[in-house]
Amino acid sequence: MEHIFSIIIKFLEAFAQSIVPKKEAVKLKSKELDKLLASVKEIEVKKEVHIQQYLWILDNGHGDTTPGKRSPKFDDGSQLFEYAFNREVVSRVADALDKHGVAYLNLVKTDDDMTLAARVGSSALVDAQGLKKVYVSVHANAASDDWSSASGVETYCFPGSSTGHSLASVFQKHIVAQTGWKDRGVKESNFYVLRKTSMPAILTENGFFTNKEQCEQMMTNEYKDKIANAHVQAILEIEEKGI
Repeated sequence: MEHIFSIIIKFLEAFAQSIVPKKEAVKLKSKELDKLLASVKEIEVKKEVHIQQYLWILDNGHGDTTPGKRSPKFDDGSQLFEYAFNREVVSRVADALDKHGVAYLNLVKTDDDMTLAARVGSSALVDAQGLKKVYVSVHANAASDDWSSASGVETYCFPGSSTGHSLASVFQKHIVAQTGWKDRGVKESNFYVLRKTSMPAILTENGFFTNKEQCEQMMTNEYKDKIANAHVQAILEIEEKGI
């Protein structure tokens, strides 16, 4: 693209010098040519506008009334609530997708625990306006009711779904790369949101809030940003390459 623009620029300069006196050509080069170059740059920007491929259904798992789904308490009394963590990550993802011009739906915009049936049903009713829908459920993991040694990240797809596995593999790759956490791999599960959705669907488990060290990281803006960015990079890769 830059090579083409340089050819256009050289042509314009040569043309200007051939039809007007040298002094006038300098004026054209300094004024009119700037306008022409600006229009060329505008064309370049327009060519880079994102062409939407999918409608991303972003599901921030659980809610403020979901039993359990929280870390053990730290010495200062603080703890991680999964519903809040999930919403903070999804909010960051949504903000980034806005900037990239990617189509998405933030499925649960409040702290309420929307039922699984309502989540799946709502996603099915959404008018994607010709785009292909993809369901991404964002979660955090737990191994017990107390602190444990289990750690890392894993991404789930529906058993036997080759499309789901491909989708999950891209997300898993980016989450591991961004966080540096243990790669627990892509796994299959019969989770409701994977079984009942009428579109490719995955569920990301972004760290164990029952692992004290990992939970401390998950409570920081730094790691929420990393996890969100991983989801965004996965989405952008799939937007470009497809699934």
